[in-house]
Amino acid sequence: MLPRACAVVHQGGVGTTGQGMRSGKPVLILPHAHDQFDNAARVARLGCGRVLPRPRYNAESAFCELRTLLDERSYSEPAAKVAEVVRAEHGARIAADEIQKVLNSN
Repeated sequence: MLPRACAVVHQGGVGTTGQGMRSGKPVLILPHAHDQFDNAARVARLGCGRVLPRPRYNAESAFCELRTLLDERSYSEPAAKVAEVVRAEHGARIAADEIQKVLNSN
């Protein structure tokens, strides 16, 4: 579903953050606990998304943040570049190979 989206809105958990980065779409993160704040800050530093702190969240602020993400290429271009890097890493294949090595060594 993410490849068909214009943007990804989520709370900033590691799984959705990774999928959002892999999708190449700009992201809006609304962090509220644990690692979500750090994940959101990293995405913002990469330039592929924006962060909307929970105390500032309302329909109007969410609309404005999404409009900015969709209107400004300064988010879509870095998001596409990050996606290229993430896809080129072949993380799932490498992880599976490492797990197989451990299983074979026992």
